Amino acid sequence: MSNQQAILTPTELLAHWQGHRELTRRVIEAFPEEALPSITLWRCAPSGRWPAN
Repeated sequence: MSNQQAILTPTELLAHWQGHRELTRRVIEAFPEEALPSITLWRCAPSGRWPAN
């Protein structure tokens, strides 16, 4: 087991995690909480029912 190498070093893992954290912060800035009710990504039917075509 001592001859196995880590996939990422601790420094690489930290840099990778911080990249995800930065992306999350940019998304939050682009879509602030007060604007979320007005943003529609897809149409959801109430109570899980699909509208008739």
